[in-house]
Parts: sequence; structure tokens; C-alpha cells
Amino acid sequence: MNKITAWDHETDVLIIGAGGAGLPAAVAAAEKGVKVTVLEKNRVCGGDALFAMFTGAMASRHARKVTLAPPPPNDIAFAMFTEAWKADPDVTRAIMMKNDDTMDWFEDMGVVYDPTYKWTQHLQALGMPLASHLPIDPEKQEQGYHRWFPFNARGFIIALEKRAHALGVEIMTRTAATGLLQEAGKVIGVEASAKGRKSFFLKGKVVIIASGGYGANTEMIKKYALPRLGADAVAFYVGCASNTGDGIRMAQALGASIEAMDMLMIFDGGVQGIGKGPKAFYNAATQLVRQPTLTVNKLGKRFFNEASMVGYLFEGQSTATRRQKDMTSFTIHDAQTVQKKFIIEKFDPYFCEHPTPWFDKSFAKALADGMIMKAVSIADLARLMGVDSKILKETVDSYNLYCDRGQDFEYFKPAKYLVPIRKAPFYAVRQVGGILINTLGGLKVNGNFQVLDAEWRTIPGLYAVGQAMPWAGTLLTAFNSGRIAGENAAREVLGK
Repeated sequence: MNKITAWDHETDVLIIGAGGAGLPAAVAAAEKGVKVTVLEKNRVCGGDALFAMFTGAMASRHARKVTLAPPPPNDIAFAMFTEAWKADPDVTRAIMMKNDDTMDWFEDMGVVYDPTYKWTQHLQALGMPLASHLPIDPEKQEQGYHRWFPFNARGFIIALEKRAHALGVEIMTRTAATGLLQEAGKVIGVEASAKGRKSFFLKGKVVIIASGGYGANTEMIKKYALPRLGADAVAFYVGCASNTGDGIRMAQALGASIEAMDMLMIFDGGVQGIGKGPKAFYNAATQLVRQPTLTVNKLGKRFFNEASMVGYLFEGQSTATRRQKDMTSFTIHDAQTVQKKFIIEKFDPYFCEHPTPWFDKSFAKALADGMIMKAVSIADLARLMGVDSKILKETVDSYNLYCDRGQDFEYFKPAKYLVPIRKAPFYAVRQVGGILINTLGGLKVNGNFQVLDAEWRTIPGLYAVGQAMPWAGTLLTAFNSGRIAGENAAREVLGK
């Protein structure tokens, strides 16, 4: 590159992105006493964390208050983390060993966790000894988690942003990084752009990429993921429109290595035609298709245990659906199972499936738009679905028999979720593929979160955190990778 003769801005640690990884990096670095500047292309901070709900920990102060069982020994915990997050073991260990302290760190910033949220018990029943850390508004604690639900993770962002400002962190919103600047092999800054201003240059002794994944970049999805997954694997994306893989591509231009770029976190609920983003996720049609009631393929046949969860969380239905003809399935409800009250009480949708106050209005619209199909008989429903009515009736009759006996002889679904489909009217929601929650590919990093090149050598002066690195589609990985990288970057600046 041509040598920059006049910098527009100089700092110690320069961070690209003010989301769930970038803000912890900024606060952690500033707490070490270095000057920190953050670039955020959106008008507000938070990124995908603004649409998230909670995270977990095993031995934080909060975890010890709300769980009865002691935290597992490190060998058991490490095995669980490695399986769940699939990251490099050095990265996994760093995150695991930091996580409990990070949850306490947030509490010390003023984050208040709801002690009543049921997901702690559900996680432990699934063999994941984590306690849910669900923020509530510290100024309106009497309203519990309902005030912010389902976007409670904003509580983390509010606390982080307040703490960052108190520490003197400069956050430049509506400012996008457009390129990394390198001299003698070391990253020394960033070229950036902002509305109404020509390109300008910011110098940083260390640069941290925290710019998110590439879920909103359709070309990158087509290039890296769809050749393996198939063209219909993704119905829509629920994350930020700003997640266009900027940081990943900028680092690739310097020879950075990438990993797992064909891997996506695809949740159940791929209803086509309802838009995209968080509002499409929190839609009655989307949520009805996610429930553990009878689900069939285009042949009218049942094909899996509808209550199964594979991968990280709610991926069982989308994974099974993508194996079916045209990657298509139909979730069937009757007059009983379609009711919000029944879903809450019988199907225990503790997490994103919970039908919150928007459900009724959304249901009426989705029904009018045809996203939710309704019929007075199974035969009529089959015609709306475009499946063989005789086969569908046989499937429903067989399923109802399992429900009556309280035992699923085909796919072994727990008796709790065996509810017959008998009461008219009947409903069906079509799913094609699934919902893209996060991309899971990114820049290869070591256990210090330094970016590696094709030879696995560190690129001096460059770190990557959150969804910019591989296997990082959770708040747990975002928070801890950001915090650790921020601390390491500060030490590098201070020569420690």
C-alpha cells in the first residue's frame, strides 16, 4: 500500500463493529487503560445481539443461585462445549474458561438476570448444565422478562454501551470500514466511509474485526454454502441487514485463512413469502410450523420425531425437512393445537417458539394471506397442501392411534407431545428449507483470537471475534471472544 502521510484519526485499539462481540472488546480494552475507537456501520450499536434473548453459564454467581446441581468438572464441560460449538479446542477452552467470569462482569456493569425464567431447567434436561442469563430492565424489575421479551439481550448492549462511554471509548456510528491498511506485513489501520464524507483513514496499533457474519450477503451464501446445502435450504434470514461479510472479505484480501464457510445455523420455521428479519421470525405462521405436532412431507407421510432438536438448538425440523422431496414439509394443527394457550401449556415453548402478544394479530394476517391453510376436513386440507388425500388421512389416523396409546411406534416422540389431530377446523403451514439464523464460517483464529493466514501464521495486528470467526453463532461465543481479544489487544499495545 502507499504510505499514509496524514491520518484522519489515531487510536490504540481500533474495532470494526459495535455488536455483541465488538462492544465487549471495546470495554475490555478500555478497562486496561488504552485508547479505543469503534466503527459501527449502523446508526445504533448492538448488531444481532439486539434481536437475541439470553446466554448461559455454569458457575457464575447467577448460575449458582438458580441451579441445584453443581457445575460439572472441566473435562465434562470442555467435552460439551467442544461438541456444541465445534471450534478449535484452543478457542473453545478460552471461551469456556472465561464465560462464568464474563457473566459476573456483566452483573457488575448493572445487568440484572431474571431468576424465574424456565429455560435453565430445560437446558439441564437436555444434558446441557447451563443456567439461562436473561437480562431484564434494571429500572423496571417488577415487570420481569416480559418487558423486553423476546429481545432481552438488549440489556447486555445497554450496559456495555454505557460502560464504554464512561471509559472514554469513541463509537463512530454510521461509519463503515471498507479496507484494512497494512505496512510491512502488519495491520496498522482501516480505510472507512461515512455518509456525506469522502473516504478517510484511521490508524490503530491493533485492529479487531467484529463486523458480524455474511447472512445478508446472498452472493456469499450462494458461493460458499448453497452448493452443499441446496438452493432451497434457506427460506429467509433473520439477522441484521448489515451482516454482509465485510470484515471477512477485507481480511481475505490480506491472505487470511477462512474456515467452515459452507456451514449455516438453520432453524425450523422456513415459511416462504412472509418477508425476512426478526419480524418474519416472530410471526404466527413461522411459530406454528415450529411446534412438535404432526408434520408430513409432500407425499403426505410423516418422516421424523417432530420434537427432536439437533445441532445447537431448534434445527431438528429444518434438518429433516431438507432431506425431503423439494425440501418441503407441512406442519399440521387442529382446532386445539393451534391455540396460543395450548401451545404454551402443552408444548412448553420456553425459547423462541413462545407465542407472545403479537401472535393473534399475526395469525389473522397469515391466514388471510394463505401462509396458514385452513380446512374443515383432512381431505380438504390435503387439497390445499397439494398432497394425496388418501395417504394424508392414513398418516393422520396412524398418528392419532399413537397419541391414543401414548406411544410413538415410528419415531419415538415423547408421549407429552403426542396430541391427536381430530378437532376441526384443521390447519397446515408449509415449510421449505429453514430459517437462516447465523452463518458459522469466518476467519481462522488461534486461542488468542489473532487472525491466521494460509500457513497458520498470525497476521500481526489483526484479531477477529464473534461471527467474523468460525463457529460463533451465539452470544456466549460473541461476548467471550470479544472480551478476550480486547484484553489481548490492550496488552499488545502496552507491550505486556
